[in-house]
Parts: sequence; structure tokens; C-alpha cells
Amino acid sequence: MKVNVAAEARDAGLTDALVFVTESWGSRMLASARGLGVPPSLAERAYRRVDHCAMDELLREAHRDGAAPAEVKRRLERLMRTARGARKLNLAGDPTLRLAPGILPERCAEELRYDRLGFDVFTPHLPENSPHLESAVVVARDLREQNAELMAAYPGKAAYVYRNGRFAALR
Repeated sequence: MKVNVAAEARDAGLTDALVFVTESWGSRMLASARGLGVPPSLAERAYRRVDHCAMDELLREAHRDGAAPAEVKRRLERLMRTARGARKLNLAGDPTLRLAPGILPERCAEELRYDRLGFDVFTPHLPENSPHLESAVVVARDLREQNAELMAAYPGKAAYVYRNGRFAALR
């Protein structure tokens, strides 16, 4: 049964709220790549071939640097040419996860811990928003640190993370 997060938020007494729906690390990476202007087909190909820690770091650096879409595309294509040894693992409920053998960097371990808390799929919740995102409850994809950008655009709204059928306040 599909849950209507916006309706659940209203039923829980949340008004004037920004609700972030948790997604898997992989989904967050793909959304981040698309947000940086990477063509969806390239983002998918990279996601299916490279170590997710390396891809995540590349995307974080590109976001931090304000890299142009062509530059992000170039970096991702280079990563695909040079990356080797990523294996499919199901460590946090996501069977598409790929990691290279060796010691897991702390940043990646943190992403896996976050996923183990539970995640959903955001896309089915997209129609719950009004076209111009002016409704009392705005539902968004949880991009973790990048959530601050959307929170800044809605300074009057209380922010929540929606996970496992519950709302947790962010600020």
C-alpha cells in the first residue's frame, strides 16, 4: 500500500513542514549526479560499474567545487575508465551496492549506517507536492547534507526526515 507522506504529516499535526523522504545511498548518489547535470544514462552506467565510495566522493567534490556539468561528466568518465574491482554487496538492504575490496572509508561506513536505519523510494511521493511547491507540506528527497539548501529556501518551514513511517525533526 502506497503511503501519502504529505497526508500523514498533516494527520500528525505537522503544518508548514518540509519533509525529507529517506532513500538509499545509491538513490541519493544518482539524484546528486543528475542534479549536477550528469546525463542519466552516464550516471546509471557509472553506478553499475564503479566503487560507490569513489563515485560518492567525486560527486561531493563536484558539488563543493560548483563544477560545471561538462566537468562532472569528464570526471565521472575518467573514474569509469580507471576504476577496477568493485563488487556487488548487500550490506544495508540495497542489492545494487558496489564496493572495492579493502578498508571502507569512514564516510562510506557512515552512509551504510544511515541506510541501515531504513529507507524508502522518493519518486512515488513526488505527486504529493503542488506544482510550484507552495503547499503547507513539501515532500523532498533526503540528500542529507544537501538538505540545507532546500531548508534555506523554506526558512519558515519546520524540517523533518520521514523514515519507517515516522517523522523526526531536523531543526
